[in-house]
Amino acid sequence: MLAPFDPLRATAPPIDLLDGCSPTLRRVLHVVHELLDEPHHATDAKSVIALYGARDLGLDPDDVEQACEDIAAQVQRVYPPGTVGDIYRTLLTLGQPWRTRYPLLDLSGMIGDHHDDDPGGPELVGVRVSTLAHTLIPLDRPPLLPIGLLNGSDHGDALIPPHNLSELWTALEHIRQDPAESLDDLMEVLPGPDFPTGAVIWGLDPVRELYATGAGSLVVRASIEEELQGVRTRVSIASLPPGVLVKTVLSEIRELARRGRVPLIQVDDLSAGARVRVLIDAPKTLSTSELKALLFAETSCQRIISCRLAFDGDRGAAVRPLSEWLAEANRRCTPAWRPKHGPILDRVPTLREILDRGGYESPLFDLSDDRRTKILTG
Repeated sequence: MLAPFDPLRATAPPIDLLDGCSPTLRRVLHVVHELLDEPHHATDAKSVIALYGARDLGLDPDDVEQACEDIAAQVQRVYPPGTVGDIYRTLLTLGQPWRTRYPLLDLSGMIGDHHDDDPGGPELVGVRVSTLAHTLIPLDRPPLLPIGLLNGSDHGDALIPPHNLSELWTALEHIRQDPAESLDDLMEVLPGPDFPTGAVIWGLDPVRELYATGAGSLVVRASIEEELQGVRTRVSIASLPPGVLVKTVLSEIRELARRGRVPLIQVDDLSAGARVRVLIDAPKTLSTSELKALLFAETSCQRIISCRLAFDGDRGAAVRPLSEWLAEANRRCTPAWRPKHGPILDRVPTLREILDRGGYESPLFDLSDDRRTKILTG
Protein backbone atom coordinates (compact mmCIF):
# COMPACT_ATOMS: atom_id res chain seq x y z
CA MET A 1 0.00 0.00 0.00
CA LEU A 2 1.30 3.46 -0.90
CA ALA A 3 2.25 5.82 1.90
CA PRO A 4 0.21 9.05 2.13
CA PHE A 5 1.40 11.40 -0.56
CA ASP A 6 3.03 14.66 0.50
CA PRO A 7 3.97 16.76 -2.58
CA LEU A 8 6.26 18.96 -0.49
CA ARG A 9 8.57 16.40 1.12
CA ALA A 10 12.26 17.25 0.73
CA THR A 11 13.09 13.55 1.11
CA ALA A 12 10.98 12.46 -1.87
CA PRO A 13 12.70 11.15 -5.03
CA PRO A 14 14.33 13.80 -7.27
CA ILE A 15 11.51 13.73 -9.86
CA ASP A 16 8.19 11.99 -9.31
CA LEU A 17 5.35 11.27 -11.72
CA LEU A 18 2.79 12.80 -9.37
CA ASP A 19 4.29 16.17 -8.53
CA GLY A 20 6.99 16.48 -11.20
CA CYS A 21 9.16 18.41 -8.73
CA SER A 22 12.77 18.24 -7.65
CA PRO A 23 13.53 18.48 -3.90
CA THR A 24 14.26 22.20 -4.31
CA LEU A 25 10.92 22.83 -6.00
CA ARG A 26 9.10 20.92 -3.27
CA ARG A 27 10.82 22.89 -0.54
CA VAL A 28 10.04 26.23 -2.21
CA LEU A 29 6.35 25.26 -2.39
CA HIS A 30 6.43 24.12 1.23
CA VAL A 31 7.95 27.41 2.41
CA VAL A 32 5.36 29.45 0.49
CA HIS A 33 2.55 27.41 2.08
CA GLU A 34 4.10 27.88 5.52
CA LEU A 35 4.36 31.65 5.17
CA LEU A 36 0.74 32.17 4.15
CA ASP A 37 -2.04 32.17 6.74
CA GLU A 38 -4.84 31.95 4.18
CA PRO A 39 -4.89 30.10 0.85
CA HIS A 40 -5.00 33.20 -1.32
CA HIS A 41 -2.78 35.51 0.73
CA ALA A 42 0.52 36.63 -0.75
CA THR A 43 4.05 37.13 0.50
CA ASP A 44 7.22 38.31 -1.22
CA ALA A 45 10.02 36.29 -2.74
CA LYS A 46 12.55 37.71 -0.27
CA SER A 47 10.60 36.28 2.69
CA VAL A 48 10.49 32.88 0.98
CA ILE A 49 14.22 32.98 0.37
CA ALA A 50 14.94 34.09 3.95
CA LEU A 51 13.03 31.16 5.48
CA TYR A 52 14.49 28.69 2.99
CA GLY A 53 18.00 30.06 3.54
CA ALA A 54 17.75 29.81 7.32
CA ARG A 55 16.30 26.28 7.43
CA ASP A 56 17.84 24.54 4.44
CA LEU A 57 21.05 26.44 3.75
CA GLY A 58 21.97 27.34 7.34
CA LEU A 59 22.31 31.05 6.57
CA ASP A 60 21.84 33.82 9.10
CA PRO A 61 19.67 36.87 8.24
CA ASP A 62 22.67 39.02 7.32
CA ASP A 63 23.86 36.40 4.82
CA VAL A 64 20.42 36.26 3.20
CA GLU A 65 20.17 40.06 3.08
CA GLN A 66 23.54 40.34 1.34
CA ALA A 67 22.69 37.53 -1.07
CA CYS A 68 19.40 39.21 -2.01
CA GLU A 69 21.23 42.48 -2.68
CA ASP A 70 23.67 40.61 -4.92
CA ILE A 71 20.77 38.97 -6.78
CA ALA A 72 19.07 42.32 -7.35
CA ALA A 73 22.29 43.60 -8.93
CA GLN A 74 22.93 40.47 -11.03
CA VAL A 75 19.61 38.71 -11.60
CA GLN A 76 20.67 37.21 -14.92
CA ARG A 77 23.73 35.52 -13.50
CA VAL A 78 23.70 31.70 -13.42
CA TYR A 79 23.84 30.61 -9.78
CA PRO A 80 25.09 27.17 -8.67
CA PRO A 81 22.67 24.74 -6.98
CA GLY A 82 22.16 25.20 -3.26
CA THR A 83 22.63 28.97 -3.30
CA VAL A 84 20.19 31.78 -2.60
CA GLY A 85 20.35 32.83 -6.25
CA ASP A 86 19.43 29.35 -7.43
CA ILE A 87 16.49 29.27 -5.00
CA TYR A 88 15.22 32.55 -6.45
CA ARG A 89 15.48 31.31 -10.03
CA THR A 90 13.64 28.12 -9.03
CA LEU A 91 10.84 30.16 -7.47
CA LEU A 92 10.53 32.26 -10.62
CA THR A 93 10.34 29.17 -12.82
CA LEU A 94 7.35 27.91 -10.83
CA GLY A 95 5.41 31.05 -11.72
CA GLN A 96 6.65 32.34 -15.08
CA PRO A 97 3.98 31.34 -17.63
CA TRP A 98 6.41 31.20 -20.55
CA ARG A 99 8.46 28.58 -18.66
CA THR A 100 5.76 26.55 -16.90
CA ARG A 101 2.62 25.43 -18.76
CA TYR A 102 0.46 25.51 -15.61
CA PRO A 103 2.21 27.70 -12.99
CA LEU A 104 2.00 26.42 -9.41
CA LEU A 105 2.74 29.91 -8.07
CA ASP A 106 1.11 33.24 -8.93
CA LEU A 107 3.82 35.87 -9.19
CA SER A 108 3.33 39.63 -9.31
CA GLY A 109 5.63 42.60 -9.70
CA MET A 110 8.86 42.54 -11.70
CA ILE A 111 8.91 38.88 -12.78
CA GLY A 112 10.37 39.43 -16.25
CA ASP A 113 8.66 38.45 -19.50
CA HIS A 114 9.03 36.26 -22.57
CA HIS A 115 11.16 38.94 -24.22
CA ASP A 116 14.27 38.77 -22.06
CA ASP A 117 13.35 37.03 -18.77
CA ASP A 118 14.81 39.96 -16.81
CA PRO A 119 13.08 40.05 -13.38
CA GLY A 120 13.74 42.43 -10.54
CA GLY A 121 15.19 41.49 -7.16
CA PRO A 122 13.33 39.23 -4.68
CA GLU A 123 11.84 42.16 -2.76
CA LEU A 124 10.06 43.28 -5.95
CA VAL A 125 8.26 39.98 -6.60
CA GLY A 126 5.02 38.97 -4.86
CA VAL A 127 4.26 35.25 -4.38
CA ARG A 128 1.20 33.15 -3.62
CA VAL A 129 0.13 29.60 -4.37
CA SER A 130 -1.88 29.55 -7.59
CA THR A 131 -5.55 28.61 -7.67
CA LEU A 132 -4.61 25.80 -10.02
CA ALA A 133 -2.11 24.39 -7.50
CA HIS A 134 -4.69 24.57 -4.69
CA THR A 135 -7.09 22.58 -6.86
CA LEU A 136 -4.67 20.07 -8.38
CA ILE A 137 -2.45 19.41 -5.36
CA PRO A 138 -4.44 19.11 -2.12
CA LEU A 139 -2.08 18.81 0.85
CA ASP A 140 -3.79 15.80 2.39
CA ARG A 141 -4.28 13.67 -0.73
CA PRO A 142 -2.48 12.74 -3.95
CA PRO A 143 -2.93 15.24 -6.81
CA LEU A 144 -5.85 14.98 -9.22
CA LEU A 145 -3.52 14.72 -12.22
CA PRO A 146 0.12 13.65 -12.59
CA ILE A 147 1.89 17.02 -12.46
CA GLY A 148 4.98 15.40 -13.97
CA LEU A 149 3.08 14.81 -17.21
CA LEU A 150 1.08 18.03 -16.98
CA ASN A 151 3.98 20.47 -16.55
CA GLY A 152 6.81 18.22 -17.65
CA SER A 153 10.36 18.57 -16.41
CA ASP A 154 13.71 19.58 -17.86
CA HIS A 155 16.42 17.02 -17.09
CA GLY A 156 19.04 19.00 -19.00
CA ASP A 157 19.85 16.24 -21.49
CA ALA A 158 16.21 15.33 -22.10
CA LEU A 159 12.81 16.88 -21.54
CA ILE A 160 9.65 15.37 -20.14
CA PRO A 161 7.21 17.39 -22.24
CA PRO A 162 4.16 19.14 -20.74
CA HIS A 163 0.59 18.44 -21.85
CA ASN A 164 -2.74 20.19 -22.09
CA LEU A 165 -4.79 19.69 -18.92
CA SER A 166 -8.06 18.72 -20.61
CA GLU A 167 -6.36 16.31 -23.00
CA LEU A 168 -4.30 14.66 -20.24
CA TRP A 169 -7.38 14.25 -18.05
CA THR A 170 -9.33 12.71 -20.93
CA ALA A 171 -6.45 10.33 -21.70
CA LEU A 172 -6.37 9.23 -18.06
CA GLU A 173 -10.09 8.48 -18.21
CA HIS A 174 -9.66 6.43 -21.39
CA ILE A 175 -6.88 4.32 -19.88
CA ARG A 176 -8.88 3.89 -16.67
CA GLN A 177 -11.86 2.59 -18.63
CA ASP A 178 -9.78 0.46 -21.04
CA PRO A 179 -6.15 -0.22 -20.00
CA ALA A 180 -5.56 -1.96 -23.34
CA GLU A 181 -6.68 1.00 -25.49
CA SER A 182 -4.56 1.32 -28.62
CA LEU A 183 -2.08 4.14 -29.01
CA ASP A 184 -3.90 5.41 -32.10
CA ASP A 185 -7.13 5.74 -30.10
CA LEU A 186 -5.28 7.32 -27.18
CA MET A 187 -3.71 9.94 -29.46
CA GLU A 188 -7.16 10.92 -30.68
CA VAL A 189 -7.65 12.56 -27.27
CA LEU A 190 -3.99 13.31 -26.42
CA PRO A 191 -2.41 14.17 -29.77
CA GLY A 192 0.86 15.52 -28.40
CA PRO A 193 2.72 17.79 -25.98
CA ASP A 194 1.53 21.32 -25.25
CA PHE A 195 4.43 23.69 -24.60
CA PRO A 196 3.96 26.88 -22.56
CA THR A 197 5.25 29.00 -25.45
CA GLY A 198 2.88 27.48 -28.00
CA ALA A 199 5.00 26.73 -31.10
CA VAL A 200 4.52 23.98 -33.70
CA ILE A 201 5.60 20.33 -33.56
CA TRP A 202 6.75 19.21 -36.99
CA GLY A 203 5.31 15.79 -37.73
CA LEU A 204 3.07 13.35 -35.91
CA ASP A 205 5.30 10.28 -36.29
CA PRO A 206 7.96 11.50 -33.81
CA VAL A 207 5.20 12.13 -31.24
CA ARG A 208 3.88 8.63 -31.80
CA GLU A 209 7.37 7.18 -31.31
CA LEU A 210 7.77 9.11 -28.06
CA TYR A 211 4.47 7.82 -26.72
CA ALA A 212 5.02 4.25 -27.95
CA THR A 213 8.57 3.80 -26.64
CA GLY A 214 8.98 6.52 -23.99
CA ALA A 215 11.79 8.30 -25.86
CA GLY A 216 12.14 10.35 -29.02
CA SER A 217 13.16 13.65 -30.58
CA LEU A 218 10.71 16.36 -31.62
CA VAL A 219 11.31 19.11 -34.13
CA VAL A 220 9.66 22.17 -32.57
CA ARG A 221 9.32 25.34 -34.62
CA ALA A 222 8.16 28.88 -34.13
CA SER A 223 4.76 29.73 -35.53
CA ILE A 224 5.53 32.03 -38.47
CA GLU A 225 2.57 33.61 -40.22
CA GLU A 226 2.44 35.39 -43.56
CA GLU A 227 1.26 38.93 -42.92
CA LEU A 228 0.92 40.30 -46.42
CA GLN A 229 1.94 39.76 -50.04
CA GLY A 230 2.81 42.49 -52.46
CA VAL A 231 5.89 44.57 -53.01
CA ARG A 232 7.55 43.03 -49.95
CA THR A 233 7.76 39.71 -48.18
CA ARG A 234 6.35 40.15 -44.70
CA VAL A 235 5.98 37.55 -41.97
CA SER A 236 5.42 37.60 -38.23
CA ILE A 237 6.72 35.24 -35.57
CA ALA A 238 3.72 34.50 -33.32
CA SER A 239 5.20 31.89 -30.95
CA LEU A 240 8.57 30.34 -30.16
CA PRO A 241 9.93 26.92 -29.19
CA PRO A 242 10.18 26.26 -25.43
CA GLY A 243 13.13 27.89 -23.70
CA VAL A 244 13.66 30.45 -26.50
CA LEU A 245 13.43 34.15 -25.65
CA VAL A 246 12.34 36.88 -28.04
CA LYS A 247 15.59 38.80 -27.59
CA THR A 248 17.58 35.73 -28.65
CA VAL A 249 15.73 35.41 -31.95
CA LEU A 250 15.96 39.16 -32.62
CA SER A 251 19.72 39.04 -32.09
CA GLU A 252 20.09 36.05 -34.42
CA ILE A 253 18.00 37.65 -37.18
CA ARG A 254 20.01 40.87 -37.04
CA GLU A 255 23.23 38.87 -37.14
CA LEU A 256 22.04 37.09 -40.29
CA ALA A 257 21.37 40.48 -41.90
CA ARG A 258 24.76 41.80 -40.78
CA ARG A 259 26.50 38.82 -42.38
CA GLY A 260 24.55 39.29 -45.61
CA ARG A 261 22.71 35.98 -45.24
CA VAL A 262 19.33 37.63 -45.66
CA PRO A 263 18.29 41.04 -47.01
CA LEU A 264 16.02 42.74 -44.53
CA ILE A 265 14.15 46.02 -44.69
CA GLN A 266 12.93 46.13 -41.10
CA VAL A 267 12.51 44.00 -37.98
CA ASP A 268 10.00 45.17 -35.36
CA ASP A 269 9.41 43.62 -31.96
CA LEU A 270 5.75 44.19 -31.13
CA SER A 271 5.63 41.56 -28.36
CA ALA A 272 3.81 42.47 -25.17
CA GLY A 273 3.33 40.38 -22.05
CA ALA A 274 2.76 36.73 -22.98
CA ARG A 275 2.05 37.67 -26.62
CA VAL A 276 4.88 37.19 -29.13
CA ARG A 277 4.84 39.23 -32.32
CA VAL A 278 8.04 39.89 -34.27
CA LEU A 279 7.37 41.49 -37.66
CA ILE A 280 9.95 40.90 -40.43
CA ASP A 281 10.00 42.83 -43.71
CA ALA A 282 12.19 41.60 -46.55
CA PRO A 283 12.47 42.53 -50.27
CA LYS A 284 10.20 40.74 -52.73
CA THR A 285 13.30 39.03 -54.13
CA LEU A 286 13.00 36.72 -51.10
CA SER A 287 9.90 34.54 -50.99
CA THR A 288 7.99 33.79 -47.82
CA SER A 289 8.97 30.12 -47.98
CA GLU A 290 12.63 31.01 -48.45
CA LEU A 291 12.56 33.38 -45.48
CA LYS A 292 10.89 30.78 -43.25
CA ALA A 293 13.39 28.10 -44.28
CA LEU A 294 16.29 30.40 -43.44
CA LEU A 295 14.84 31.26 -40.02
CA PHE A 296 14.27 27.60 -39.20
CA ALA A 297 17.74 26.59 -40.36
CA GLU A 298 19.85 29.36 -38.83
CA THR A 299 18.04 30.73 -35.79
CA SER A 300 16.37 29.42 -32.63
CA CYS A 301 13.04 29.45 -34.47
CA GLN A 302 13.61 25.71 -34.70
CA ARG A 303 14.81 23.35 -31.97
CA ILE A 304 15.29 19.60 -32.00
CA ILE A 305 14.27 18.54 -28.50
CA SER A 306 15.22 15.20 -27.03
CA CYS A 307 12.28 13.91 -24.96
CA ARG A 308 11.76 10.96 -22.68
CA LEU A 309 9.03 9.70 -20.40
CA ALA A 310 11.01 8.75 -17.30
CA PHE A 311 10.51 9.62 -13.65
CA ASP A 312 12.73 8.81 -10.67
CA GLY A 313 10.56 6.74 -8.36
CA ASP A 314 10.62 3.45 -6.55
CA ARG A 315 11.35 1.64 -9.81
CA GLY A 316 14.18 3.96 -10.81
CA ALA A 317 14.25 6.31 -13.78
CA ALA A 318 12.79 3.80 -16.22
CA VAL A 319 11.76 4.94 -19.68
CA ARG A 320 8.26 3.59 -20.32
CA PRO A 321 5.47 4.12 -22.89
CA LEU A 322 2.87 6.77 -22.23
CA SER A 323 0.09 4.23 -21.59
CA GLU A 324 2.07 2.68 -18.72
CA TRP A 325 2.62 6.06 -17.07
CA LEU A 326 -1.06 6.89 -17.46
CA ALA A 327 -2.00 3.56 -15.88
CA GLU A 328 0.32 4.25 -12.94
CA ALA A 329 -1.10 7.76 -12.59
CA ASN A 330 -4.61 6.29 -12.39
CA ARG A 331 -3.47 4.02 -9.57
CA ARG A 332 -1.88 6.86 -7.61
CA CYS A 333 -3.87 10.03 -8.35
CA THR A 334 -6.97 11.16 -6.46
CA PRO A 335 -10.10 10.62 -8.61
CA ALA A 336 -11.25 13.94 -10.06
CA TRP A 337 -14.97 13.03 -10.15
CA ARG A 338 -17.43 13.50 -7.30
CA PRO A 339 -21.23 13.30 -7.13
CA LYS A 340 -23.10 16.59 -7.14
CA HIS A 341 -25.45 15.27 -4.47
CA GLY A 342 -25.35 12.41 -2.02
CA PRO A 343 -22.45 10.64 -0.31
CA ILE A 344 -18.94 10.33 -1.74
CA LEU A 345 -18.61 7.06 -3.65
CA ASP A 346 -16.18 4.39 -2.50
CA ARG A 347 -15.25 3.81 -6.14
CA VAL A 348 -14.62 5.87 -9.24
CA PRO A 349 -17.66 6.00 -11.56
CA THR A 350 -17.26 4.65 -15.06
CA LEU A 351 -17.34 7.07 -17.95
CA ARG A 352 -20.63 5.48 -19.07
CA GLU A 353 -22.20 6.31 -15.69
CA ILE A 354 -21.00 9.89 -15.91
CA LEU A 355 -22.26 10.41 -19.46
CA ASP A 356 -25.53 8.45 -19.16
CA ARG A 357 -26.70 9.43 -15.70
CA GLY A 358 -25.03 12.76 -15.06
CA GLY A 359 -24.95 13.98 -11.49
CA TYR A 360 -21.15 14.23 -11.31
CA GLU A 361 -18.84 17.22 -11.27
CA SER A 362 -15.12 17.90 -11.24
CA PRO A 363 -13.02 20.93 -10.26
CA LEU A 364 -10.89 20.26 -13.35
CA PHE A 365 -13.61 21.69 -15.58
CA ASP A 366 -12.76 25.17 -14.28
CA LEU A 367 -9.07 24.74 -15.16
CA SER A 368 -9.53 23.80 -18.82
CA ASP A 369 -8.08 26.04 -21.52
CA ASP A 370 -7.40 25.93 -25.25
CA ARG A 371 -4.31 24.10 -26.41
CA ARG A 372 -1.63 26.24 -27.96
CA THR A 373 0.93 23.90 -29.51
CA LYS A 374 0.02 22.80 -33.02
CA ILE A 375 1.09 19.53 -34.58
CA LEU A 376 1.65 19.48 -38.35
CA THR A 377 0.80 16.10 -39.81
CA GLY A 378 1.66 16.84 -43.42
